[in-house]
Amino acid sequence: MLVSGNLCVRVFDESAILKAVELLHESSKDYVDIDDIGDSSVRGIANVTTEGTLDMGDFFAILSSQPSKTLRTALGFPADDPDGVSLEFKVRHLGGHVVAMVRIIPTNSTYDPNQPKDVHIGGLWHTASVYSAGAIDFAIKENREMILVDSIGVGGSAIAANDTIDYDKIVSILRAIESAANGKVRYLFGHSLGSLPVRHAFWQKLSGEESIAEYYVPIGVVPGPLEERAGFKMNPWFSQFSTPNVLFGNLAPNSARRFFGNHSKDEQISLRERTQKQRYPINLFGFSGALLEIANRPLIDFIGNDPSLIVVMTGDDSVMELSNPEEWKRSGIIFLTGGDHSCMAGEEASKKYWEELRVALHERTDLNLPYMEPDAMMTRLKAEAALALEFDSKFRGNVGLTGE
Repeated sequence: MLVSGNLCVRVFDESAILKAVELLHESSKDYVDIDDIGDSSVRGIANVTTEGTLDMGDFFAILSSQPSKTLRTALGFPADDPDGVSLEFKVRHLGGHVVAMVRIIPTNSTYDPNQPKDVHIGGLWHTASVYSAGAIDFAIKENREMILVDSIGVGGSAIAANDTIDYDKIVSILRAIESAANGKVRYLFGHSLGSLPVRHAFWQKLSGEESIAEYYVPIGVVPGPLEERAGFKMNPWFSQFSTPNVLFGNLAPNSARRFFGNHSKDEQISLRERTQKQRYPINLFGFSGALLEIANRPLIDFIGNDPSLIVVMTGDDSVMELSNPEEWKRSGIIFLTGGDHSCMAGEEASKKYWEELRVALHERTDLNLPYMEPDAMMTRLKAEAALALEFDSKFRGNVGLTGE
């Protein structure tokens, strides 16, 4: 038995692993009920994390204890470590469910393992692997560890087949992140669904609790009522599609083109294949409860005013839309030009937009000031100069700023 996080995982034979991978691949769902598994060795794999089902969480747990190119490939990662980084697969147990994460660790000799880490929480139906191409480039260029985390109920962060998601489970992921990062996070990214725990963590900081991160970076924000009134809008299609789904206890992928529409044709096909079996196990009570918690933690007053909050939206998002984007850009929102809702996912698109975001973050955080377009900056400087001259005229008798 080997210890993985706080799970004891036995070593499995590669032939049993291959059978488990084939069984899950052939399933029409993102799990296989243990009653449908005849092979005792595969049944053993199915009980590694969530008892009673074979799922991606079991694969993550085994990978954290023993190497397996078969499992890495099954999870959508390269069989061997890419040049410049090593990949480590981890699980953290949180009561009745697990949190799956991938540590992307630079192999550069100057890498400092003690510096704060970057963490990315994935979105609805989006497993860690779909973000990995761009995230690996990000980690290499920053020479800093990146941790990719599956949202609770997505991919390897599996819950029991008869369980359901609620807000407390969604944000419980923060406990696992804090533990994995040793309490030191630089950028806490969260895409779409993953923006909920980022919002929650930001509000914990506002409430005087210990800050989990230096910067809170929600991407493709799920809006609350105040954000909607300010121009952040969830496309009505999503509400129309999600309401009947949650009545049956899960959200299944739908209209992938709205998520991946600006990706290349090949990437659209690949992303559909990697998300099509995902089912997000949330019912109407959990769904409405999460929306209520979002409403209770608005971000709108802090955009451009709190330098630790960096909201990122994409220029061509047909899921979470934003009206008057130029005005919001001047207020401090980062826009990824031309990106669709899932622009951080895929291969070439992922690399492009992770790099665009990386550059924009440095423009913002190196000076710790909201980014302003050159025209807006000139307008601001002229206004400040005019105020200074007005002050000089009224209160200093036009004697000049030096007093001469």
